[in-house]
Amino acid sequence: MPICAARQMAKKMRREFPMPHVDFQIGSELRRIEVDSSRSLLDEAVSAGLPVNYSCRRGDCGQCVAALAAGEVNAVNPSQSLHSDQGIYLCNAAACSDLVVSLPHFPELANVRQFRSPAKIHALSFLSDDVVELTLRMPPAMNPRFLPGQFVRLTNKERVTRSYSLAAAPAEDKLLRVHVRRVNHGAFSDYLFGTAKPGDLLHLDGPYGHFFLRDNDRASRTIFLATGTGIAPILAILEALSPEKRAALGDIALYWGNRHERDEYLRSRVKVLSSRIGLRYRAVHSREVLASPRHVQDLLTQDYDDLSDGLVLACGNPAMIEQARKVCLNLTLPADRFRSDPFTSS
Repeated sequence: MPICAARQMAKKMRREFPMPHVDFQIGSELRRIEVDSSRSLLDEAVSAGLPVNYSCRRGDCGQCVAALAAGEVNAVNPSQSLHSDQGIYLCNAAACSDLVVSLPHFPELANVRQFRSPAKIHALSFLSDDVVELTLRMPPAMNPRFLPGQFVRLTNKERVTRSYSLAAAPAEDKLLRVHVRRVNHGAFSDYLFGTAKPGDLLHLDGPYGHFFLRDNDRASRTIFLATGTGIAPILAILEALSPEKRAALGDIALYWGNRHERDEYLRSRVKVLSSRIGLRYRAVHSREVLASPRHVQDLLTQDYDDLSDGLVLACGNPAMIEQARKVCLNLTLPADRFRSDPFTSS
């Protein structure tokens, strides 16, 4: 078919079958886009340059959850989740009608801009047999801004992309650090533990995520839950606390779960932090013979009977996060006072 005839047919189809439009509410801003009802709202939002968070694209991580204020959606993949307690998964939602969708909005991100940039490996430091700290150097003109607790996506020369939380707050040296655990047959971790070397070129985009402290956070007790390398963004948050923010969080407790005691690869850093800001640290080891309890969420029911005035931030294994959420809600924690960043496998 000639190109001009194809274009005329496409115009006719759009007139007869108009594409739905979506109003994305972002704080006080309203952005309207036309969408293809066969594509996910996440894909459409990303294509339109909207500031939407995402990571796994499978409905596991919850980064792309948004509130559906009006209209109807259906699942792109019926075998995956469409709805969560807090809204819809944009990665699996397609428009069945005109929609109004409210994206999460945080004033704290006003000065944080997502960017894409080359990044070179500055250093590789092995923190344990199966955890490496990857330090990245940005181009000299770059001055990356992010909030402690956020994550970035890295792509190597094989075009393998993975999301990793930043393991330290912004520093004067402008270096970015992430912690990566070795995964059996993991395409990205195999590269880092095998052939990666300083000077290698990667591509980075971000920052993403809502796993950070809000300016108005106040609590009589604040609880941080981590498993494995989920400790990295939590330590970034805790180490960046100002004296005023530290006082606003009340009593602080940190629970860190690993399989074995030897897996506490940041134990000395945690101990130093405990002394400096006065937090209570509890370690849990699920595979130790005498370990009891074996999971961080189990300790909550031993240590607390009421979390109605609390704040909880959990990072790491999705199963831990889901179970911890239930425990905290049973302990009367308000639902919006539980924040999480699940580390999904890929």
